[in-house]
Amino acid sequence: MTENTVFENVDLLAHILQYALSDIRDVPSIVRTSKRWEMVINNYGESSCRIWRCICMSSDPDLARIHDLCSESARHVAEAGGAWKALLRNRITSLFRPFGVNRMLQKNLETVFRDDGIVAFSNCCSNCTDSYQDVPGFLIRERGIKFFKLFLNGMFYDNHFLDGVFVVYTDLNYLLDHWDSECDIIRRWCAVLGLTEGYYSIRKPKSDMECIFVEFGSVLELEEEGIVFHKEVQEEPPADWMDWVHSFDSFGYDLIESGGYC
Repeated sequence: MTENTVFENVDLLAHILQYALSDIRDVPSIVRTSKRWEMVINNYGESSCRIWRCICMSSDPDLARIHDLCSESARHVAEAGGAWKALLRNRITSLFRPFGVNRMLQKNLETVFRDDGIVAFSNCCSNCTDSYQDVPGFLIRERGIKFFKLFLNGMFYDNHFLDGVFVVYTDLNYLLDHWDSECDIIRRWCAVLGLTEGYYSIRKPKSDMECIFVEFGSVLELEEEGIVFHKEVQEEPPADWMDWVHSFDSFGYDLIESGGYC
C-alpha cells in the first residue's frame, strides 16, 4: 500500500481502525505495526478525532457524557489526535486517586474542572478537601468561582438530604462583572451531576459576606456506588436544619476566603 493510497482510502482505514482499537491497550501494538497507521490514528485531523472518540467510548463511556462540558483548556483541542485523546490521556495519567464513595463522580468532576483551577468537591471539609487540589501543580483560580462545597466523603458527607450547594468565589466585583460566564461554570457543574436547566436556581450574593447558593429543585441523593439520582421533594426540610444553614449568612468575608463558609 503506497502513501498516496493511504490518503485516498483514509476514511475506510479510519473506519476499520475504529473497530480494531476497541480498547486503549490496543493502540501501542497497532501503532507499531505501521507508520501510516500511526499517522491516521494520531495525526490525521478529523479521522484521528473519530478514532479516539471510539476508543474513549469503549474504554471510558463517561467521557462521552462530559466531553462537551470541558473547557477548551481542558480538552486541548489543537493537540494531535484531538480533544478525545487529550481527555483520555489526562484521565489515565492523573495523579489523583478517588477514594471512598462516589469515585466516578469525583473522577468526572476532576476531568471537567481541574484545568480550570476550580475545586469541584471535597472528600473531607472546606479547608482540607482531599481532592485533586492536593496534586502538585494544581493552581486554583485567582478570581471568580473556585470551590463547590459538595462533600462526597468525610465529616460533612450526607446522602440523605441535599437540596443545594454553596459556591465559594474570590472578588465580588469580578464575579458580578462576569456573572453570565461564572453562571456557565455552575451550569456545567450541575450537568456533571445530572441536573438540567430548570431543575435548579442560582442565588446571586448580595455582598462579599455571602457565597453563591445553587438551590436544587428536587432532592439530590448520592449513592455509595457514585450514582446520582433525584426524587421529588415530599416535605420541607426540618426548620432547625434550615436555621443552621441560614445562620452562616452572618459569617465574615475572611471565612469565604479561607473556604470556611460551610
